[in-house]
Amino acid sequence: MSRISIKSTQLKFYADHEKALVLFQIDNKSEERRKEIYSYFYAFRKLWDNEAGEGLIWAEDYDGIEQKTISAVYFELKGVNMYREEDHQKIYAFFASKMIILEDIYVEYKEVLSHQIAQIS
Repeated sequence: MSRISIKSTQLKFYADHEKALVLFQIDNKSEERRKEIYSYFYAFRKLWDNEAGEGLIWAEDYDGIEQKTISAVYFELKGVNMYREEDHQKIYAFFASKMIILEDIYVEYKEVLSHQIAQIS
């Protein structure tokens, strides 16, 4: 398996007192560069949406985590609270099912995306 990674991106789990997210986060110190990288991902939107099924959300500017603006491609589970024990199983099941989807998409497209993004560095 190739060890190619896409700089300024990461697959991530997130949960707080109102939601859980599984996201492909695009984060760069330069807002212009972040948006440029996001545009390469967005060019694959139709393919990714078809592969992911229902619920994949695209946001060029997302500020719902870590008090900073990022770009994100993500799944969201609303109405759960990581501090409520009765929500833990629902959150874990959501993380497990949605992370597999994003990982599969990442593996399939990372080489071409990495190559395209490297061309603009």
